Amino acid sequence: MPGDPIYKQELLRTYELAGLRLLAWLHLGVAVVDIIGAIITAEGMLLISNLVVAIISFGIFLLIMLRVERVIHLERLGLLVALFDSISLLWLPASWYLFQGNASAPELLVKNDLVIFYILLAAIHSITLRPGQPLLVGVVGALVMTGCYWWAVSAGLPPVTNDWLTSINTRQLDVSSFWFKIWFMLQFGCGTLALLAWRGRQLVARSASQERSITALSRYFSPAIVSELINNDSLSSALNSQQRDVAVLFVDLVSFTHLSESLPPTEIVSLLADYYQRMVACVFANQGSVDKFLGDGLMATFNLLGDQPDAARQAVLTGVAMQEALRDLNELRRLDNLSPLKQRIGIHFGAAVVGNVGTPQRMEFTVIGDTVNTASRLQEICKELRVDFLISAAVYQQFPQAPVKDMGEVSVRGKSDPMRVYAVSG
Repeated sequence: MPGDPIYKQELLRTYELAGLRLLAWLHLGVAVVDIIGAIITAEGMLLISNLVVAIISFGIFLLIMLRVERVIHLERLGLLVALFDSISLLWLPASWYLFQGNASAPELLVKNDLVIFYILLAAIHSITLRPGQPLLVGVVGALVMTGCYWWAVSAGLPPVTNDWLTSINTRQLDVSSFWFKIWFMLQFGCGTLALLAWRGRQLVARSASQERSITALSRYFSPAIVSELINNDSLSSALNSQQRDVAVLFVDLVSFTHLSESLPPTEIVSLLADYYQRMVACVFANQGSVDKFLGDGLMATFNLLGDQPDAARQAVLTGVAMQEALRDLNELRRLDNLSPLKQRIGIHFGAAVVGNVGTPQRMEFTVIGDTVNTASRLQEICKELRVDFLISAAVYQQFPQAPVKDMGEVSVRGKSDPMRVYAVSG
């Protein structure tokens, strides 16, 4: 059962908004720390430049925090934030080099831990579940670090080396180590984290589909059947049309048409909703499924998946529970000076076709066959026999312990031979 595409988009947007809010909060915190740090440790132009960058960052992300829910294109906003962050990181080595009096040491432009900051930044951006953001951070980070390298070369970088130990003990730069950092950042910050963000997005979409499926299935199937359908690896085969023995129950309110003529539409809907809620609870309590609602009644089925050997017994117990539920409802109606409701129940057991029926545009998981028609006829015959609850001989054979009274054989519309039926007391 596919999920609603609109619902998927809404759920994904919720996660993206949560990610962007968290991103904004993190930036606000970093901006405050930068402002405090600049005031304590920096001086001169370095102080001024760091304060300007921190204050601008604080203002931008405060605005995002306050207005992010109004943004229509979250993806564009996320990419702009990722681009701003990636370029802003360039200011760390550049400001130190330009304003701290280290123009004579251009190797500081490349002999730093900038790659760690870019990987952390990519990880932070992956929480938005937009793979484009960590991807952009990685690519811009590689370009920034490459630009710093050529800047250092043009500023008089000392002779390079391929020896890591020499690089540590002298001003020389280990070129192979430097390019490895860029490759590692591209692979991890650009590749792996983007893949994780994409995977997280897929899981959210799958969760949305499953949630919608569970919601839809829960309207008709008992919780146990829903759990089995959702966890079944061969769900599609379980829903394919196949023949099996099922118990079918029909219940219908008596003279509801006459009652509805004296009630406003809102009260009719409210009454039916209350009635349905009580009847459906009885069905689900006995592992049954609601096949369909029929105006002032419903059709319930048992053993849809072939895992209820006592389907007939469960159906009869459901009918008994429905009678008790109606008595409770009528007691409440009596306290409100309302007339009592009456219902009729019919149950038959036999072979039927179970599965998806319909067209590609409109499918319905249902039960069709003579068993269904017979159960409906039994519910109608209740009126002729002046009883509230009838079961067929096939049901009684499956559940001989049922509290019944033999009503003899009766003619059933659509049947050439008469049927023996039993009235259930409960």
